[in-house]
Amino acid sequence: MLRSGLTLAAFFTLALSSTKANALSVFQDFDFDQDAQVITATFTDLPMSGGSSGVLTIAERGLDSIFPGIDLNGPGETFTVSVDDHVVGIFGEFMVDDPLTNPVDAMSCMLPVSAFDCTFSVALALDGLFLQDKLQDNELVVELAFSNRVDAFPEDNDIIRIQLDYTPVPLPASALLLLTGLAGLVGAGRYVRKRA
Repeated sequence: MLRSGLTLAAFFTLALSSTKANALSVFQDFDFDQDAQVITATFTDLPMSGGSSGVLTIAERGLDSIFPGIDLNGPGETFTVSVDDHVVGIFGEFMVDDPLTNPVDAMSCMLPVSAFDCTFSVALALDGLFLQDKLQDNELVVELAFSNRVDAFPEDNDIIRIQLDYTPVPLPASALLLLTGLAGLVGAGRYVRKRA
């Protein structure tokens, strides 16, 4: 009886250890309708990271308007991206990408529709250990702070999407594995008591 119980537990252990976690993708959309706007996205109830890296994507999605895009096409027009109060990048169209002399990352307009606006998409790689540390409280706060030279044109219906993609720890499989192990110990204890 004990041998078959251990064999069953070993089978569950092997089956569950091969289970892979599915990638998680969460996003929030925000209207961009104020000059020098600060946008804060708070993602809650996030599962822990499995230590693998993630991607934070910031994109302008105002393609349904006559003049889509945000006023980011001139010098001094930038936005700063912070994750849990840690700056991970500063972006602007006409900035030189030189980390020694200028911390601002060059960003290209994907669709320069008018003299003022441009659409964009920026993907930031988040280190696995950084992401694991920031997700210990199952929450992630992403802040976009646009410089005071960035003007809003509310009639353009511009939308900013903040999206987080990463692979979480497969908690259901881990929990089931733990429960199977505990059940095996209880069964082994009962077997030993019956034999005594």
